[in-house]
Amino acid sequence: MAYRYGNQAGGIEQSHYDAGYLKILELQYCWQNFRRYYRSGNFEKANAELDIIWMEFEVDSTDEQKEEIDKIDINIEKSYTEKEPAKRYEQLFKHLRKKRLLVGQVEKSQGMGKRYYDEGAEDLI
Repeated sequence: MAYRYGNQAGGIEQSHYDAGYLKILELQYCWQNFRRYYRSGNFEKANAELDIIWMEFEVDSTDEQKEEIDKIDINIEKSYTEKEPAKRYEQLFKHLRKKRLLVGQVEKSQGMGKRYYDEGAEDLI
């Protein structure tokens, strides 16, 4: 998405890309993919989408959050070794749900999950 700010360089208007907006669109696309894969039972692809989302938030997450994600990932890997399909499906469903909720909480704690008004940022649109 390009925004035009009206800056003039040599009489030509320059456009700038709003990286924040593009990041939000990318995350929204990943969340949509996750939901589609999760609903269809394609847990491997659903987990891959969560991993992509997690990469965006991991840098600013706490050590406790990182440890919790690592524990969930270990449980997901163990679930793939379950021989009984119904049990494997149930375990993956449960662990991916837990991981999704944690990633959503991290997203919200970093200010990306919900829209809010910050009085200190009045100059922002």
